[in-house]
Amino acid sequence: MTTEMAPFFLMMVTLGLLAVPIAPALFELKKRKDASPLPTSRHDGHIENFAEVFRGRVDQVRYALQQCRDEGKIEKVQMEGADVLVVGCKDFELDQKLMYGVSALIFAQSAQIPADCAVEVDIYAEEMLNVGDGSMLRAALSAGNVSLGENSKVLRWLHADGDIHLQKGSVALGRLSAGQSIRLRPGVIFQHIHAPSISTGHSRHSPHLPMHCGCESAEDPGPSSAFRSRTFASRPRIRVKGEFVLPAGETLNANVIAAGDVRLERGTRFFGNLKSYGDVRIGEETCTHGSIVCEGTIRIGSRCFAAGPIMAEREIQIGADSCVGRSDAHTTISSRTVKISTGCEIHGSVWARLQGSVED
Repeated sequence: MTTEMAPFFLMMVTLGLLAVPIAPALFELKKRKDASPLPTSRHDGHIENFAEVFRGRVDQVRYALQQCRDEGKIEKVQMEGADVLVVGCKDFELDQKLMYGVSALIFAQSAQIPADCAVEVDIYAEEMLNVGDGSMLRAALSAGNVSLGENSKVLRWLHADGDIHLQKGSVALGRLSAGQSIRLRPGVIFQHIHAPSISTGHSRHSPHLPMHCGCESAEDPGPSSAFRSRTFASRPRIRVKGEFVLPAGETLNANVIAAGDVRLERGTRFFGNLKSYGDVRIGEETCTHGSIVCEGTIRIGSRCFAAGPIMAEREIQIGADSCVGRSDAHTTISSRTVKISTGCEIHGSVWARLQGSVED
């Protein structure tokens, strides 16, 4: 290389080194389609995702399902490279020889799981699914209703397009969802549940919810529309350094942030969002419209109504004959542990990170 060419080569090397960091940007500028969002996981927190994926797999063998139903036979078919057993007869027994090597049981009609039986494959029932006492399922999807017998257990997920009824002592780990309603008896253990209506049966004290979903009753017509529009038009924010107490029978329209504990005494009405760095205690027959969030424990008394989400870091306790959410406005309950008394009605989701239970 001659002396005259040395500066030229030095300049070219310098320009090449400067272009290296911006080369990816220049490449994407030329091919603009590469600027589209990266594909990510389908998991979006929707509780029915597992059930919908399984339903899509079942649709692939819909013809074999209908044929087995019409002919009343049992047949092994391929579903995404795996063997599944399609059952078209009504008197099917869980024969281990027939089930050997299959990944799912597809019932063309209603499915009956005998008592004290363990089924380690996914189950689909075109109609009802009845699970006997003491039985255990891996996962199941029903196009109709589902009934879990006493002391039965579901390990991963369970979904019904209709209603789900969990008998005393049954356990639903993972995700539990229904298109219409979920009924939980005392002693039921759960983790993540969702349905338009979640009920915990009748309490010993009162078979009805005296304060239902609108903070209204026959004796107390509740705030009028004019009162609602006036109170929600302007909502101040209140900061409290210590404990905050709303006296019995009082009504407050404000957003409250308390550094200490919060106590809403019996018969109070609270319109706004509530945040506490301690614990929250809500007295009987109290009505809240807004979110309730705390770092400790939330204890809700009996015969209460809460319209908004309820979230606590430690624990949530809901008293008997209480209502959370509305049928036309679902909400969320979320905590490490959740304890719900009998006679309650919930619309939406209950997420217990560790464990949820129904207390008698």
